[in-house]
Amino acid sequence: MALRSGAEYLKALRDGREVYLDGRKISDVTTEPALARVAHTFARMYDMVIENQADWTFRDEQGQVRSLNWFEPRTREDIVRRRSFTETIARRTGGLFGRQQDYVPLFHLGMLDIKREFSRGDARFERNIENYWRRAREHDLMLAHSFIDAQAHPAVPLEKTVVPRIVARKSEGIVVRGAKTVATFACHADEILVGAFPRPAMTEDYVMYFSIPVATPGLRVVARTVHGQGSAFDHPAGQFGDENDCILIFDDVLVPWERVFSLGEPSFCATVFPRISEWAHWSILARLAVKAEVLTGLYSLIPEMLGRAQQPQSQEALGEMIRYLTSIRAFIHAAEDQGHVTPEGHFMPNPIYITTGRAYSVENYRRIIGYLHDVASQALIIIPSEAAFDNPDIGAALEKMFESPSASARERARVVRLAWDMVCDSYGGRQTLFELFNALPWTAQRAQLMASFDVKPYQQLAAATAGLGSIPEAAAAVAEAAGRKGRDYQAVGEAYAAKSAGKIVAR
Repeated sequence: MALRSGAEYLKALRDGREVYLDGRKISDVTTEPALARVAHTFARMYDMVIENQADWTFRDEQGQVRSLNWFEPRTREDIVRRRSFTETIARRTGGLFGRQQDYVPLFHLGMLDIKREFSRGDARFERNIENYWRRAREHDLMLAHSFIDAQAHPAVPLEKTVVPRIVARKSEGIVVRGAKTVATFACHADEILVGAFPRPAMTEDYVMYFSIPVATPGLRVVARTVHGQGSAFDHPAGQFGDENDCILIFDDVLVPWERVFSLGEPSFCATVFPRISEWAHWSILARLAVKAEVLTGLYSLIPEMLGRAQQPQSQEALGEMIRYLTSIRAFIHAAEDQGHVTPEGHFMPNPIYITTGRAYSVENYRRIIGYLHDVASQALIIIPSEAAFDNPDIGAALEKMFESPSASARERARVVRLAWDMVCDSYGGRQTLFELFNALPWTAQRAQLMASFDVKPYQQLAAATAGLGSIPEAAAAVAEAAGRKGRDYQAVGEAYAAKSAGKIVAR
């Protein structure tokens, strides 16, 4: 098919899917006031691909024009182009959408890159991975994913929880029962990738990876309460919609065999599954850089509008924000500069720099956004609404009260309201939670990094520096270690498994 339009995307969402919001069954997510904004935001992005084909598309092996959502990077230049696409999309929404349409395809790229290992030797599953990539690319599907299970007390046996499991294997496919949590964007996706995450006491019935349409019979999507409602003036961030986090309920859902990518033993979750996430994690870092760009602008613009740009607290906040932004950018460029071509011919950014950058960005996120309270101070407490400015009895007084030499009252209100949305409103609170726990909290990312980092050459160098051994030999060992492009996935898998079991891993 030709490039997908926004209208085609919206039409596809009217497929009879079972979506619930605040206890109500929603008949159409494209018209439900609380959910429609997100749908129309992404419809506009589909249209923008059509409008910017020279920059936002490529030709596949058959010569067909495709969206860069499905671009397979083969070189250093390719990965930069892929990242630039992610950044361009992110700048349309201030980096506020963690599940841009280019994000989940990167998990499928990860599967495609290691399809032989991911299928665990089952030729059917290997074909499924290849066929799904081609079909999703052809139709430019909007995808979501769900890997995380509901929190359960450690004392509760796994079989007593709602963790999804296979309850039957039929000639048509597997039958899945249970529930998944934090399926972000599921109610607005065409299809959803479902996978298992390592946890104690898993058996093979709990280890499954597949993609199904959101409208599959027996699949129910429970959306959380929506934040950030209001006009574009009063809630600038909310004008794009609130990317909804959802619960998935599988009521004996039949997953056809052609949609299954892997059925594995528990160790598969810990050692092979993490390998499909590297490009997606790199994409997260690129989006966070765009969000840092917006915050950097706010840290400069708000003090300027308030006449406080030279005050020490404003200078400190802006300096810290600039350091945060440039550090994230440095991790991105280092990951790309130190990337490598995989055996399947895809260019992968260096996972060590990706993980380090993500841990840094998340660890410092709360501290960084906290500076907005300092630079805006009283301005965050009283911000007139658009209706107040428009009121003939009070509007003129408010215009006079909030204007400044560098901005009109309404300009100041819109900028400060963006800051409010990002750090004070329920919308901003959800944003903070999302960033802190998206694709593992920073403590788990740190454990993952430590598990995959070989410290032995550095021990050798320290010992040699102390006079215990040859410095040239130690220096050569360190140089070799620093030049490695891959990751020790066995060690990473052990870190995942130990983290899920509540242990602390250090290597």
